[in-house]
Amino acid sequence: QYTGFNLFKATFSIEEFSYPELTTESEVLNSKTENVLQDLIEYAEGEDFKLLFVSAPAYLTVKEQMSLNSAEVYLTEKGYTVLNFNTEEMYEALNINFNTDFYNSTHVNLNGAIKYTEYLSKYLKDNYSLKDHANDKGYKEWKTGYKNLLRDSKELWNPLWDRTLPDL
Repeated sequence: QYTGFNLFKATFSIEEFSYPELTTESEVLNSKTENVLQDLIEYAEGEDFKLLFVSAPAYLTVKEQMSLNSAEVYLTEKGYTVLNFNTEEMYEALNINFNTDFYNSTHVNLNGAIKYTEYLSKYLKDNYSLKDHANDKGYKEWKTGYKNLLRDSKELWNPLWDRTLPDL
């Protein structure tokens, strides 16, 4: 119905603190993760893809952050760009609120999705030469999904939310 997005009138509220405990420490990258990343890199190189690694906002444990940090170190040492949205700087840049922007600990709700998407979209526009496919024939389904999201988000979210989605 929304082409890749689920709309829920729900929030995951973390009452004891507004941010997860943050760490910049890393651990030894496990071999399974290293192999998966290396396979992806080799595939992308074979297809002449330019890779951007993104870690979407989530409420991570310290152990999960350390694992993510390890992958980020591995990838940046290989020359790849990593956008880690799970840092204090990124939480602040997105104005993430852990009481209102999450559906559960690892998925943003509509409010969080818009904050994240606006930032990521601007980053992609500013740093990559991407072709605009908005008027391609195959994108009709995406436009329909977005129109459905506009319609339904007004009903579900407007009383709770101070933002509106941009029209097509």
